Order: sequence, then C-alpha cells, then structure tokens
Amino acid sequence: MNLKNILLFCAAVLLSLVAAKYRFNDSAHSIGLIKAGGGEARHPAVLADGYSRYTLIATAAVIPPYRGDARVAVEGLPEMDATLYSGDPAIDLSPYPHPTFHGDTFYGLQPRDRIALWVVLKPKTARRAMASAVTASPPASSLDDCCLTGGELKPAAAAAATAAPGRPQLAFYDVKSGQRLLNVPIVFRGEGGSHDHSH
Repeated sequence: MNLKNILLFCAAVLLSLVAAKYRFNDSAHSIGLIKAGGGEARHPAVLADGYSRYTLIATAAVIPPYRGDARVAVEGLPEMDATLYSGDPAIDLSPYPHPTFHGDTFYGLQPRDRIALWVVLKPKTARRAMASAVTASPPASSLDDCCLTGGELKPAAAAAATAAPGRPQLAFYDVKSGQRLLNVPIVFRGEGGSHDHSH
C-alpha cells in the first residue's frame, strides 16, 4: 500500500469519526416494537426547538402474534403538518410478501416484519408557542439515564416521556380494532440542550 492510499484511508477514517460525533438537531431516529397490547420505543425522538422542518425516521419490528393493518398518526402539541414516506422498494424482487404503505397505513403486516417510515414534520405554531411545549419536556437527567442503560428508558424516564397530556407523539393503531400498537414520544428540547441521541 503506497503513501497516497494510506493518507486517503486516514482522511476517510477521520471524516467518519467527525461525522459520527455530529448530530443534526432537526432530525431523529427511533426504534420500536409493534405488538398487540401496545409496543414501545427504545427512547423518545429528541429534536431541537426552533426549526421550521424536522425529519423523523422510525423503524420497527412486528412482534408475534400480531398481524394486520396499522394506521400511523402524528398527535399532540404543537400541532404539526406531517408527510409520511415508507421505505418500500421500487421493484420488489423478493419471493416473500411485504407490507405495503398507502396514505397513512401499512397494509398486510405479518409477524417478524420490519418496517421503516420517514416522517417530515412542519410545526404550525410559532417558536414562542413551541417553547411552552419544550418546558413540559422530561428533565434532562431522566433522558440522560436512558443512554446509560444501552438506550433503554428507565421506568421513571419512560413515565416522564409519556405522562404529560397533549405530548407530541408518533402513534401506530390497528385499523380493525383501533388498539394502539406503538407509541413514539417526540421531545422538543431547547437549542442549548446537551442531550444527544446519536445512532
């Protein structure tokens, strides 16, 4: 390996390390479980306050024995316009059936399926109005605890993330029964917040 290749390799490694450390505050990723009786997310989706547009990527696994169709909704305050996109392949060459996504609903979910959803959020409220929602966010200490346990929310942190009425969330509901299958809390933090949920 010549010197040029070594330098290019070192530069690539350095760039990757810098990129991995940086977190884009207008986007977040959440991992969850879809299951009958109510699934759970590993941690809230944490976004910085003050942006006019956000992107949330939600991935989830379907836990047996659930099967059916699931409607997706963005709920709570501040009110937000939401555009949903699924990670369906342009051409599906798999011999196995996959769930399809139309409008706001996944059709044909089967046990052990894995889905991906891109959610583009545009808050309707002004920054000052959003600040009131930020003050209701879980305390930083409780959110930080989730990272110290491998990304799992401790009971106190989980309660803080979901207890406040009207809290923004990404929710999945069974179309037939209306039962909630998964809830992903969305937490807006002040731009000066130090908590990081990098993946």
